[in-house]
Amino acid sequence: EDSEVNILENANTNSKIVAKAHRGATFYGLESSGRWLQIFHPYEGLLGFVEKHQVREFANNGYNASPYPAKPEPKAGYTTCNTKCINGDCYRTYSDGRQVHFQAEQKWNSFNNQFEWESGSC
Repeated sequence: EDSEVNILENANTNSKIVAKAHRGATFYGLESSGRWLQIFHPYEGLLGFVEKHQVREFANNGYNASPYPAKPEPKAGYTTCNTKCINGDCYRTYSDGRQVHFQAEQKWNSFNNQFEWESGSC
């Protein structure tokens, strides 16, 4: 039996491999659909898909493994949201409960001569 598991970009066996993990590595399961499980590793900022038969699932004991931040309190007359980005991969939760996954824009900061990620406002 192979000692590594392919972590794929999409729930498809022909999808790009974004990483490999040793069997027994710990990830958080996010969504389960058919034969696929979406996983997240918070320390590496890794999000991908594995086939369920390749992993062993554990109860999350109440820990919110979702990469999406908590829903903010609504504020009359304003759109409120919480945004969490891992490199340029961003997750946003609005006060109405809507969740959006998007890629932040890379912009050049001429003051420190480097690119930075810009996630924008709500």
